[in-house]
Amino acid sequence: MAQLGHFALCLAWILALIGIVTGARAGMGKQTGWFLTCRNATILCSVTTCLSLVVLGYLFVTNDYTNQYVWQYSNRDMESIYKVSAIWGGMDGSMLLWCAMHSVSTALVAWRAPTQSKSMLSWTMVVLNIS
Repeated sequence: MAQLGHFALCLAWILALIGIVTGARAGMGKQTGWFLTCRNATILCSVTTCLSLVVLGYLFVTNDYTNQYVWQYSNRDMESIYKVSAIWGGMDGSMLLWCAMHSVSTALVAWRAPTQSKSMLSWTMVVLNIS
C-alpha cells in the first residue's frame, strides 16, 4: 500500500510539471487544446496528491510499521483519532497535508476555468502548479 502512495506522489509531481509546461504554452499561444491539458493535469494532480495523503492515513490506522514515518510517529496503543492526527505529527506529513490542501484549492480554480478568461487563467495555473 505504501508503494501506491509513493507512486501517486510521483505521478502528482509529473502532472504538476505537465500543468506548468502546457499552461505556459497555452498562455503564449492562446490555444484551447493546451489550456484543456493544463486544466486536466492540474485537477489530476490534486486527485493524486489527496490519494497519497489518504494512503498515509490508511497506513497509520492499520499500524503498517513497514513505513518509517508511521513507525516514528505512531504506536499500537494510540486511538484511531490520534493515529489520523499523527499524519501531520512530523515535517513530512505536515508538508504532504499542506500540499494536498493547496492542490485542492488549485483544482477548484482549474475546475471553474470555463467561466474565466483563458488567457489569464492559464498563467494563473502555471503559478499555482509551480507552488
